[in-house]
Amino acid sequence: MNELTKAEEKVLQIIWAQEPTYMKDILDAYEEPRPAKTTLATILKRVIDKGFVSYKMAGSIRQYYSVISKHKFLKFKMRNLIHGFFDNSPSQFVSFFSEEMDLTKEELEQLKNVYKSKSDRKGK
Repeated sequence: MNELTKAEEKVLQIIWAQEPTYMKDILDAYEEPRPAKTTLATILKRVIDKGFVSYKMAGSIRQYYSVISKHKFLKFKMRNLIHGFFDNSPSQFVSFFSEEMDLTKEELEQLKNVYKSKSDRKGK
């Protein structure tokens, strides 16, 4: 799976929120200043070429939809983050995250419950 630029990720986020959607609706979802139609067309072509988005023709207009789920994309991004910044160590990431995010006791308890639930499933 290829990396996306920030502009490409923005388009993918908009498509997830509206899919299926049209170029006009994607453009309308941007705050001012909006990109030019030609710029958006280029970004759409790139995310299509990278395999994240596709389209079908609705008459003479392209209707865009995502090819990858938001969950699968987030999993890919997290794996790249952990691999690139935390020596491929999820525990280093969790340690950094829990220390730097100033988690509340409740949030730490939720993390502990997630860990326990995952441990229990693996033990079965």
